[in-house]
Amino acid sequence: MVTPSKTGFTIKWDEDGERLYETGVERCALYPKTSEGYGNAVAWNGLTNWEESPTGAESNPVYADDQKYLDLRSVEEFNYTITALMYPDEFAPCDGFVYLDEAKVLKAGQQKRQAFGLCVTTKVGNDIDQSDYGYKIHLCYGSTASPSSKSHATENESPEAPEMSWECTTVGVKCARTNKNVAHFEIDMTRLDATKRRLIEQALFGDGTNPGRLLTPDEVYELIYGAPETPSVTLSDHDKILTYDTTAGEGTSATLTAAIIPEGETVTWTTSDDTKVTISADGAEATITAAGITTGSVTITASITPTGGSQTYSDECTVVVNAATPSEG
Repeated sequence: MVTPSKTGFTIKWDEDGERLYETGVERCALYPKTSEGYGNAVAWNGLTNWEESPTGAESNPVYADDQKYLDLRSVEEFNYTITALMYPDEFAPCDGFVYLDEAKVLKAGQQKRQAFGLCVTTKVGNDIDQSDYGYKIHLCYGSTASPSSKSHATENESPEAPEMSWECTTVGVKCARTNKNVAHFEIDMTRLDATKRRLIEQALFGDGTNPGRLLTPDEVYELIYGAPETPSVTLSDHDKILTYDTTAGEGTSATLTAAIIPEGETVTWTTSDDTKVTISADGAEATITAAGITTGSVTITASITPTGGSQTYSDECTVVVNAATPSEG
């Protein structure tokens, strides 16, 4: 028996770490759509399956001179199916329901179906890290869900949680770098560094301060390949004067604010002499207080080390602590 060789060539097969595969769905975010655009991200818990089912792109052969002349393809459309144990309240209007009260106790069906966007994370595995190798993010635009059946079986000796499913169609959005609109946009997060992954996910899911939003293909491209912001720290004031009253046993305070780029980075505050000035920090804002042990000049420093980097950026403020002037009388 003769078997083909896999060695001695420029290209190589089955290298360590290159035996890739895609596995299960991991996270899902919903973006209900209104006349003002896509709404804030909503976590979808209970998603069990997300199945891509594109249609179209069918062959339409053209013949000439008694032979096949060319092959035209029909327009391709992107469809998908969601399977879940439950869905968030915000998906109810997308499923043809409308709430009749603010408490969301009452809802009526057979109503107009709201469009929505969807973000789904699927895991990528390889032969070394298995399913922990990485993941991809899928963005779906202009989605609408068709009615689906829901089974409610009586409990028995083998109870099961019934799954619900929705078949969804899409309408694409513009993408400056393609010739046609895009309804399904894929981001391979295994090819991005930690800083880029963080930018994408904080934009999609929220950064703890700002809500998540559905990015367009062009916005994703700009986040990844656009000119990166140069990290910086800028203090609101570079000269402060504090006093300490030894008679009252208290010192005056002042507030410093650091403007940082990129936003969301952790700010570290330090004082060159905590016997003169103490710091009470809350993120990018700090309260400095005269400590009262000694007087003189102190340097307050605010610094950041951007995620995924090693270089530190900082700005300084000079604080002078004076003894309180005794009152006359």
